[in-house]
Amino acid sequence: LEPTTTLEPTTTLEPTTTTPAPIDCVEGDWSDWNDCTKTCGGGKQTRTRTVDTAAQHGGLACSSLVEEQDCNTHICPIIRLDKLESNEYITLKRIIQNNINFTITTINGGSESREDILNTVNTDASNRITAKRNTDGKLLDMHKNLTMSFWIKINSSEKRQTLINIAYGGEGTLTWQKEGYMRFHFGSAGKNDIPYGWSQSQSPKLMDYKGTYIHLTMVRTISNNDDNDDNPTTITWYVNGVSQTEDTSSWRLDDIIPSESPNDIIFGTGYAGKLKGSMHDVRIYDKALTSEQVMRVK
Repeated sequence: LEPTTTLEPTTTLEPTTTTPAPIDCVEGDWSDWNDCTKTCGGGKQTRTRTVDTAAQHGGLACSSLVEEQDCNTHICPIIRLDKLESNEYITLKRIIQNNINFTITTINGGSESREDILNTVNTDASNRITAKRNTDGKLLDMHKNLTMSFWIKINSSEKRQTLINIAYGGEGTLTWQKEGYMRFHFGSAGKNDIPYGWSQSQSPKLMDYKGTYIHLTMVRTISNNDDNDDNPTTITWYVNGVSQTEDTSSWRLDDIIPSESPNDIIFGTGYAGKLKGSMHDVRIYDKALTSEQVMRVK
């Protein structure tokens, strides 16, 4: 008999295991910032992004998909007028009566055509001017620290013109003088009467801007220590955000403390005549803005 052939044991192959490579998260582009939650006084706005590729197999996770930031941190005005056209003037009521907040008077060929705007009737018109009021419907006090800020275009400078009229012997009245400078009157009579004082910006550059928009700001600061201060009231002027402290003059600021009047606020006309031009983004603050705040408003 032939010898039996011995077979070698068969080698068993172990299955091969493949570990997938880690995949990191990939985020998409950020969206635009959404609208701020407030128009002034400090709000919030957010932006988002989506995931283009999700993290897998131990890859890096996605970072934040939502971001938030502060916005519109500038101080809120107590009165804001969106625009005043050249053929009209606007009267903001000191106290709301019969539900009338303000009126718009249009001027057609020298004649006046009055249109009363009611908050509850015409929403679009009501949004044109906003004003903070006390619970009794009265405007907030404006006879202490005060800032008036606005864009203005003067079309004709042949005569004096009234920009913002309250009371030249009270909280104040802002006028454009025919010589090309701004003047702000205010007084302690509580009405249009003596005694009053004034300050004016004499910058000759104002005449150079005739027919084009410029940004003007008037800041009144009243000392907190009136009894021991020889100059309790100071006025600072800004033209296009630049202080005009070196080119101003004044009269009786050292002995006049402004007082409150019962008068309405009129934009575009007053005792010095009708404004021959237009104003945009008019803001009145019951605070004396700093130069940095003035720049932010501009």
